[in-house]
Amino acid sequence: MKTQIKKSLLPILFFCTFFAAHSQEAKTNELTLGHGVITTSSTLDFFKNFFLLPAFTGLSHRAENYTYSGASYISYSHTLKDNFSIGAELVYERISKDIFTSSTKDGRQIDNNLTIAAHAKYSYIVNPKFRMYSGLGAGYTTTQAKFTPVENSLYKASKGNIGSFNFHVTALGFRFGKKAAVSAELGFGYKGIANIGFSYQL
Repeated sequence: MKTQIKKSLLPILFFCTFFAAHSQEAKTNELTLGHGVITTSSTLDFFKNFFLLPAFTGLSHRAENYTYSGASYISYSHTLKDNFSIGAELVYERISKDIFTSSTKDGRQIDNNLTIAAHAKYSYIVNPKFRMYSGLGAGYTTTQAKFTPVENSLYKASKGNIGSFNFHVTALGFRFGKKAAVSAELGFGYKGIANIGFSYQL
């Protein structure tokens, strides 16, 4: 009799264990640190200074010697279901370039871009050690611009802040690992057309 009871409890115990494990997985919190290249901010900056600035100033003003730091980000995700998560992220990117009038260098401008955004991800493949997913993010980017003139320049030092809407589309993402993992994403937006991250489940 006791043996039969134990045998009948085994499927129930297995089901409860399976359900608990998946419930715990569905409520996973994850922290990711990463870096991406060719972002919306750097693309727009290059287009504006390489094409629009010379066009609207009759080639008298231009920018050269660009330096792009790429996008460094920290991202938090909370998994609502096994294949769906939401979260928030903070992204920083530094852009600098020399400003010229004709052949005379006026100074150097540095733009510090900080983006705060919310994001969502949907996983097509869910495995304890591998995920394939797509995602969408939207947020706000504030840019602190600082111009430092060269010595004897006709221009004065200046500072300013502007803000704008920003977004990120993850066309395809991969996560390799279980609790600690490496991720790689392809897409376009504030994290770049390609980025790599290192994540850890809390």
